[in-house]
Amino acid sequence: NVSVMSEGSYPFTPLPRSLVIAVSVMLLILIFAGASGNAFVCNLLRRRHNLRKVPHYLLASLSLTGLLTSLCGMPSLLINTIIAYLQIGHLPVFGIVCKLSFSLTVGSGALNALTLILMTIDRHDCVVRPFSRRLSTQNAKKIILVTWCLAFIIAAVLLVLLRKETFVCYTWFPYYVSQSFRTEHGNVILIYIATTVQLDTLAIVLVIITFFRVVKKLRSLIMTSSSIRQRQEKQLIWLT
Repeated sequence: NVSVMSEGSYPFTPLPRSLVIAVSVMLLILIFAGASGNAFVCNLLRRRHNLRKVPHYLLASLSLTGLLTSLCGMPSLLINTIIAYLQIGHLPVFGIVCKLSFSLTVGSGALNALTLILMTIDRHDCVVRPFSRRLSTQNAKKIILVTWCLAFIIAAVLLVLLRKETFVCYTWFPYYVSQSFRTEHGNVILIYIATTVQLDTLAIVLVIITFFRVVKKLRSLIMTSSSIRQRQEKQLIWLT
């Protein structure tokens, strides 16, 4: 029931108050739960000095990403909901807030996907090739830093692409269908976002492939009388 947008004018059907209240309460609960839960994990990994292996570094990165999403991504949707309800997205200050928060949301989503890809690779190597793992304690921190830098670049590029767009608060999912990105520049923005989202698809595909490879490897293990092989298998089980 969204009215048609004319150029430079956005006469939307107001959001129902009940929807705004329900979404706001749900988001506030999720923000609190996500922020407190991920903060607890980060604090635990910081205090426990024995948790300094590759899986723990990756888990810390994932928890920081979740904390970033809880403090930036979901609040941006909450702000978007309130702005859409009050229909004040045309004000410059709210336009800046929406552009910044939306860019951070896309960047944190890309960072989440990249971290899951690294965790998948680490779990794959742990079982399939435990003695020639690609992620080690020495290079894990550097690789994680690279993923954070890449996510920051993704968010920064999107922010630059959005710098000339207006009514960003009104045009994004989930409340209104965007009709302001029908220009050539708008298509570039949509293609950029769609390409970034494919990182999630890549992560899902890698998780599925890794699952079957790990199951196949574990089922193919054959106990032998060789003491060396037995030690390797014990190490494999421990790593798994």
